[in-house]
Amino acid sequence: MNQARRSAGLPRAGFVNPVLYRLAAQKTARPPFRPITVGDSDVEMRVVSQHRPTSFLLEGYSASRGWNPVTGLGVPHVQNLIDASIHSLPRRRRAGA
Repeated sequence: MNQARRSAGLPRAGFVNPVLYRLAAQKTARPPFRPITVGDSDVEMRVVSQHRPTSFLLEGYSASRGWNPVTGLGVPHVQNLIDASIHSLPRRRRAGA
């Protein structure tokens, strides 16, 4: 993202977390993230002790719309993310920055 911004004559994006959330919140025809709304992070473990299998389920989180602890903002669509960073973020440095 920063390489594309520099090639376009723009400053680096800086601390990227708030940038990603800002870009994810924008409603565009080419969203920078593909949402993952189905699935979970449960882990099933099978332990065999004395030739007897036992299964354990470690419950995790479920995917949902918007940010969730399983997928975060979703899967980045890299080209859309780069394009959004060029067209939606500040185009020049602030004075004193």
